[in-house]
Amino acid sequence: MRLLTLTLLAVAAAGCGHVTARSRTLPERIQSLYIEMPQNDSTEYGFQEDLARRLHEEFLADGRLQPVRRPLADAWLETRILNFSRTPRAFNDDDFPLVDQAEIEAEVTLWEPNQIRPTLRTRAIGNVGFLSDPRRSQFEPEAEWRDALLESLALRIVDAVLTYTPEDDEARRRFESPGISSEQDVELERDFPQAVPSVGRY
Repeated sequence: MRLLTLTLLAVAAAGCGHVTARSRTLPERIQSLYIEMPQNDSTEYGFQEDLARRLHEEFLADGRLQPVRRPLADAWLETRILNFSRTPRAFNDDDFPLVDQAEIEAEVTLWEPNQIRPTLRTRAIGNVGFLSDPRRSQFEPEAEWRDALLESLALRIVDAVLTYTPEDDEARRRFESPGISSEQDVELERDFPQAVPSVGRY
């Protein structure tokens, strides 16, 4: 089922599932990497294995870095999940949550052999919105929105590893979630008119 992220909720650029291709900044000497099992410091259990799978899939799909076994890797990737949150963003007339937003943040570190300093250390944010009211026919089960959330994070990590610049960290520090856009307000009002008055700006 296609998530309602694209039609109900505008998520910040740092959390969108789609990542616009940017020029590679990662040194050309790095052509392969080993993806270590992510660590999880958040309060939400069970992200590690699914994120590792998603990272392998997204690096393979991107094609610019080849995931390999550690002895063959030019570098290895460490990922530490720092935070997870789930917040209601729109409500029904009875104040029951209609649309939720989930966000996950991770620290990303890239190491090369025989180096005491990391080649890269930054953070990435995954973000997804979904219809959370189980009374609705388009309700998104937890397994679906969690997978979409980790896909969003994995795409951001791939982008960070390959195209990181210091300006990315500055942009992330200035990041504020912009809320639902005017165009998506119209779509939300059309599909769920009772929810629009309760949608906050955030």
